[in-house]
Amino acid sequence: MDLIDKTNTLKFARVEIVPYANRNDKVGNLAHLHWLQWSRRYSHYAAFKAKISHDKTQIDFNDMNAFKAFEETWTHYYRRIY
Repeated sequence: MDLIDKTNTLKFARVEIVPYANRNDKVGNLAHLHWLQWSRRYSHYAAFKAKISHDKTQIDFNDMNAFKAFEETWTHYYRRIY
């Protein structure tokens, strides 16, 4: 029995939650607020499986289960980069 789920280990997703040009205005601030609320609600994912970028415009997921939970619950602007 493997303790590591090998189907999700090599998958990666990067999502843009706000355009870079809008990172400092109201849209960017709201996106960051929504990310903080989401990461608090889903802390088991946000701790190690999802990380926000330094400029707070993108989120990297190294677990597809975390990405699926994000897709199901995130109703604000976002675009999957890869």
